[in-house]
Amino acid sequence: MLGLYTLLHSVAEAGGSRGGRHSDFFVVSALDALAFGSGLEAAEAEVEAAEVEEEETPWWRRPPRTWPPRIDDFQLVVGDVVASYSSAFVCVDVLAAGGGEGWVAEGSAVASAWIVGAAVTNAWDPTAVLPSLGYANALACVARASVDFASTRVLLALAGAVLARQAVDVRLLTLELVVGAASVAAWRSLYCATSEDRR
Repeated sequence: MLGLYTLLHSVAEAGGSRGGRHSDFFVVSALDALAFGSGLEAAEAEVEAAEVEEEETPWWRRPPRTWPPRIDDFQLVVGDVVASYSSAFVCVDVLAAGGGEGWVAEGSAVASAWIVGAAVTNAWDPTAVLPSLGYANALACVARASVDFASTRVLLALAGAVLARQAVDVRLLTLELVVGAASVAAWRSLYCATSEDRR
């Protein structure tokens, strides 16, 4: 009977659409009954629920649909770069006692890694820092982008170590990842607090 219901439902749907030729109440009721009997209404409900969830999901939680990613406010991008770049200065000169040398190259590597991580995660979409979504949304975006940021920074550190024929400074690299993510998180929290976007 389920197979028969499914077959009849498919044939009836092929003959027209709801609201068109099948606007008669009896025909619509028969289509609903066939869909219920075949179990197709459950599949339709799952599709509708998935579409609603897709619409409500912030853009930064999905891979970007277009490349390059959407950027509405370049101030956010500049702030990310400044925050990540300056975090290298803190790591090399303050925490690692680097003596004032090397932080320019380290800052370039950290900022480049953050740009890659944010681009892959689509972290510059306006939904990533909307005040209406709260600070948790902004920090979750940073946490998500930090995964790609860390992967890129480690890759750059390994490539630099191979070219320089020396070992990777694991302590400094760890400091850069932690302080870099924390700096961007602080900047984005400030951006979210001062944003005038009322969506």
